[in-house]
Amino acid sequence: MSVQHTINRAQRTIFITGSGDLNRSMLQDLFRKITTDPAFDPSFDTVADFSDVVYLDLNLTDIQSLVERTLAKDIRNGRFAIITGTDQGRYSLGVYFSVLAEGVSDTHQRIFRTAPEAHNWLASSPIP
Repeated sequence: MSVQHTINRAQRTIFITGSGDLNRSMLQDLFRKITTDPAFDPSFDTVADFSDVVYLDLNLTDIQSLVERTLAKDIRNGRFAIITGTDQGRYSLGVYFSVLAEGVSDTHQRIFRTAPEAHNWLASSPIP
């Protein structure tokens, strides 16, 4: 189980990957690490690929808590592409997260099943 991030300054993008088991505390810790990373720039886009997550230990209350605790303090203003893979449950939780987050964050978010869809959106979509 792991979730990690890399920041590519040349591409102005934060890349997040998750695999194995994933839970709320891991995501909270990840967002803290990203915003304290010296390479962090709030205008960068974010691509979060959770398509290799095997078990997602999150429920709707956990997602609401993540939005309230993490994104309410989030200073990012780039776009946020979340890749869920083909699992309908993960995709539905991603959509729920996105809907809640739109109300408390300036980050424009979209949920995708595949990485090419997410990258195409980032390449063709200007920042709102």
